[in-house]
Amino acid sequence: MTASLRHGVDLRGAAATDAAGLAALLGAPPEAMRRRLERLLTDTATTVLVALDYDGALIGAAVLQTRPTLLDDAPTAELSTVFVAAAERRRGIARLLLKAAAQAGRSAGCEAMAMLAAEAPARCFCEASGFKPDGQGFTRPLRRRRD
Repeated sequence: MTASLRHGVDLRGAAATDAAGLAALLGAPPEAMRRRLERLLTDTATTVLVALDYDGALIGAAVLQTRPTLLDDAPTAELSTVFVAAAERRRGIARLLLKAAAQAGRSAGCEAMAMLAAEAPARCFCEASGFKPDGQGFTRPLRRRRD
């Protein structure tokens, strides 16, 4: 995925060099984050996106995984992580990450995106972003239905 600069935020696919920034953002041990990120970056069904502020600080991340299901011919995209630094929230960064993840899902042939959301702020974000409750999580279509 190529980088895009919107609202003073640079969105791009993650690289191994982002491990330290992700560790700081998520409060994880740097070595553990390096291993986790390496594993995700080598998985062809996974897209890791990062958001950087104008000064290059890593301020957000999203992880999208695609998988086949028995319920549909098209694979499903699952947004397993969307996280924005507390000081950077309410600037539209999560929405930018969501849009980029949705585009990655569409590029992978997915017709729907799922997201688990246990906490109230995450549930509100899902509903405001076009997701509908679906069992334990939320889903939203990635393509317009052709009836």
